Amino acid sequence: MLRIIVAISCVVVARAIPFTDCATDKANEAFTFHLLDITPYEISVPGDIHFSLNATVNRKIDLLFIDVEVHRVTKFGYEINIPCIGDTNIGSCNNLDACSIMEDILNGNSVSSTYLGQQLYQMFTTALGHNVQCPINPEEVVVQNYKMPLPPLPGFLSIPEIMNGDYRIKIMLKEDPTEPPNIGCIDFIASLSLPPHYVG
Repeated sequence: MLRIIVAISCVVVARAIPFTDCATDKANEAFTFHLLDITPYEISVPGDIHFSLNATVNRKIDLLFIDVEVHRVTKFGYEINIPCIGDTNIGSCNNLDACSIMEDILNGNSVSSTYLGQQLYQMFTTALGHNVQCPINPEEVVVQNYKMPLPPLPGFLSIPEIMNGDYRIKIMLKEDPTEPPNIGCIDFIASLSLPPHYVG
């Protein structure tokens, strides 16, 4: 899950996020989301965000895979799907292996992703009191107003004319990469704002 949070943190900033716990199989739901909040509403990247999360892991999970849908919300009200961008895992990406995410991030070649991965690792180990790893055991996940510095965006992602705007993000969880998501889901809209002079 951390890679997804890395990807989202790199491209969106929001405040008092209206979100939906969109799990379709409540009887089999392994993750229940109670709160998601990222402040401020608009910040410059690089910059600081304050991240809060309240979720419940309802049962033991041995394997965890993630599907993400990212849509750009246009000023006319319709949405444009953002495809998965290469090996960055930014955009609408499927079957991301949450159990190997942290190792991949911390040992990757991207300075920005590695730095943000370190921040996320510290945030979750502080909140949980243990390392983030599989299997995932039942527990409450509570992150309260954690200050997280965001690194510069790489390449074309740093162009305000391309990136500024509202995005709908849907994160869907599953135990089997061959099956549709069915054990957890969160859906929210967030905004990105880069200053006109920004150069990544």
